[in-house]
This record gives sequence, C-alpha cells and structure tokens, in this order.
Amino acid sequence: MPIGDQEFGSVIVTKTELKNRYDDLIKEAIQKADPSLEIMRADEVSFPGSISSDVIARIMHSDIVVVDGSSLFHVGKLNSSFPVLR
Repeated sequence: MPIGDQEFGSVIVTKTELKNRYDDLIKEAIQKADPSLEIMRADEVSFPGSISSDVIARIMHSDIVVVDGSSLFHVGKLNSSFPVLR
C-alpha cells in the first residue's frame, strides 16, 4: 500500500485515507487471524538511516510478509524467492 498521497486520474487519495485503510482493514484482519504476529508497515520503522535497508532486513528475517504489489509495474519484473499466496 502506498505511503504518501496518490493520484489516479482526477481522484486524489490522501496519505491519511491510505493509512486508515491499512489500520482498519489490513492490519485489523491480520491481528484477528493471528494476534501473536508483529505487524509493521514500512513508514512505521523508526531506525536511523535508510528506510529501505531497514525494511529489506525486516523482510529477510520475517516468516510472513504481506505486500501490495499493485504499483510494482514500474520497477520491472517482480522477482522473489519468497512463496506467493494467490
């Protein structure tokens, strides 16, 4: 899920709206499914340095990763060694 404001044609979805959707839908569903899981969104990582390296390290050490790949079309072919549930 994007972290900042997003524009889709003439429709603007704000950072706040996206954060609320994450909190109220995605995070809540995961917590209900397994309350023992630590749920972390990329913009909640508060370590100094590059957020990208922190996020990558967390992904590499996670048993479960939920990814919104809807905006990955611009980075080229998605290549991962992680299992994908569809």
